Amino acid sequence: MELGRYTEESKLVNGWFNYLFIIPLIMIIIFFYINPELVLSHNTIPLYFLLIVFIIMPAMLGKMTTTILHDNLIIYFGSLGLINKKIPLMNIKYSEIINYSPIKDFGGWGIKIGKYRDKKTMSLSVSGNKGVFIILNEPIKCYGQTIEQLIIGSNQPEMLYEAIKPY
Repeated sequence: MELGRYTEESKLVNGWFNYLFIIPLIMIIIFFYINPELVLSHNTIPLYFLLIVFIIMPAMLGKMTTTILHDNLIIYFGSLGLINKKIPLMNIKYSEIINYSPIKDFGGWGIKIGKYRDKKTMSLSVSGNKGVFIILNEPIKCYGQTIEQLIIGSNQPEMLYEAIKPY
């Protein structure tokens, strides 16, 4: 691996679990195909809501890409990367590989703020219970909160840690 470069892609769902999103989407499309007169009906508003949930939500939050490029740690959420967080590597004071409990510590996966080691911590993850714990030199702002600690969820925490460690 080239020093200072790292990329990992984690997905919310893998394997057969993907079908929990695909099957309802196909059923809604078939419903509209069979009943085209209902496309503009007020009775189909709940179906439009489901369509949004099964298309937009996985596209926005179904994947997390962690990249170290040049002097920055960048975390992108979703296929389009519209939700992202950029942290200068020089702002990392300390890092270590950890096993943690996303549900107990943060209420689940995603972009969450909770307590870890008795301090306010932001967790960025989509699956699993492994990651890299980071303490920052300078706090960052995220969703109106001042954060000094982060956990970056990873399927390969050793490789992420090694990519961060030189800084």
